[in-house]
Amino acid sequence: MKRKVLTVGIFIGLALVIFYLGPFRNKPADDQTYAAPRYPSHAYSQQTVTEDQLRSLARNAVRSVEGETPLGKVGPGEKVLLEIRPQQDMRLLKAIIEAYKDRQIEADYVYDYDMVAQALGISREEAYAKKIISKGPFGEGARGPRDGYIEALSFPSILPEQLQKEAAELRQNRVFILGDEVGARESGTAYRSAMRKYVMELHPEYDAVFGGRPLRIYTAAEVGPKWKGYFSYGDLKEMQSFFADKFPTDVWRLIVERTVEVIPWVEQARNTDPQGTDLRFSLTQEQAELWSKGTYHVGQVYLYPLQGTRLLYLTEGRKEEVVPEAEGIIAGTSNHNGFYPLVKVYVSKGKVDRVEGGGRMGEIMRAILANEKVKNLHYPYLPYPGFFYVCEGVPGTNPKGFRYYEAPGNVVELSRSGVFRFGFGVGSLAPEFEEYAKKNNVPNAHGFHVHQYFMTYEVKTRGTDRRFKIIDRGRMTALDDPEVKALSSRYGSAEDLLKEDWIPAIPGINVKGDFQKDYADDPFAYVQKEVEEVRKGTYKYLTP
Repeated sequence: MKRKVLTVGIFIGLALVIFYLGPFRNKPADDQTYAAPRYPSHAYSQQTVTEDQLRSLARNAVRSVEGETPLGKVGPGEKVLLEIRPQQDMRLLKAIIEAYKDRQIEADYVYDYDMVAQALGISREEAYAKKIISKGPFGEGARGPRDGYIEALSFPSILPEQLQKEAAELRQNRVFILGDEVGARESGTAYRSAMRKYVMELHPEYDAVFGGRPLRIYTAAEVGPKWKGYFSYGDLKEMQSFFADKFPTDVWRLIVERTVEVIPWVEQARNTDPQGTDLRFSLTQEQAELWSKGTYHVGQVYLYPLQGTRLLYLTEGRKEEVVPEAEGIIAGTSNHNGFYPLVKVYVSKGKVDRVEGGGRMGEIMRAILANEKVKNLHYPYLPYPGFFYVCEGVPGTNPKGFRYYEAPGNVVELSRSGVFRFGFGVGSLAPEFEEYAKKNNVPNAHGFHVHQYFMTYEVKTRGTDRRFKIIDRGRMTALDDPEVKALSSRYGSAEDLLKEDWIPAIPGINVKGDFQKDYADDPFAYVQKEVEEVRKGTYKYLTP
């Protein structure tokens, strides 16, 4: 009898397990699910921003000490210069100047062309002709998704002749094109020299200046301590995306601190994402400690050692950089400029070994890899010949950043926490490195970016079996740190504050569809349709 009762009990127990767990049998495991898409409706709201709302935004902006435009890094009694471009929204600029006035800070502005012309003693047209400044915004006439292959044309000196001609035509037409070729570096240096002369010699009354062009490390070095950051607030939407509307700077700083605190103890790291990325590298204790010295930046975190240690020349005079012998694949469908078919970049010993797919972006990268001039380059302090090193791996850090479709290219999306980018090339501030690039007419920069939206970044700490996810399926784990949540609760709902405002929809990853056929073969076309729906207000993933 007891045996019969036991058998019945086991049967009932199994039935209950099947009943309760049955609905979950066909669901993917937790580590295979990705956050559902969403897009902030305010990005394309037709509602006019009132004067009160504009003043509120400006007041927050001039108190922010983090991000690309930390306007709060000045105090009462100081005098600030804002360098602006011709397309500046003057209503927004006026609100920022008034907000500074409320803080007993005097703010002036100067157009970039006036600053350059006065400082260098040349005419405005000469400044345009020398490409020191542009007559219009990057990507003029193009608003919305772009074809990302254009970014691969940023380095003419290592391109085949026909591609050099195409790159020159694009530059002539002021199409948004990245890179820091020797010529572009020289025009950038001329621009930064003009800014330095303007604020140090012609107008020493200014205590701080906000403006400039990338790269940040060169601007900081060449302009000097008066330079506090870029002025990224050309219009309201640009401000909302980069500034991440009203996000508390103390919370932002704590997020970054929690993100980087493990770096000195990293022994192994692995990057994976559902588009096909799987990259691994290992470090010695000394390498990890050096990397940790250059990884902390509030707007973005340098989570690849070569990118982090290239800054140490400024702070320590260190010329050698940490070059991990990374192995694996980096895959994606977008870059700073736009979108391209799925590319797979195969990496060996920290350098690009071969490239598959990628449409024209991939074709251009393969052409550069095949260039004998590139094969024979051996930059100072780098272990192997060649140009295509894995140079950077960087996530944004603010959950309120979003992809603003009126911006030129996809750079603005990189402000959002967990949105990751890899870049390929080289880069050093050491004089010998710069001299080598000029002598051989080759780049001292990186580009060819690959963006990823659902990255998992896992590290193993030295001497332990502990593994820690810095990013988990596109979400920075620091956002769920108890102390970050506690601090966030000062400002209302911690859950709402720390929730990402924007998550892209990618078929086969976080929405229904076939990843390859519906997206990866032509992401440019997919996103174009999405943009039109967002603009019309019919996009089904719009959120308040």
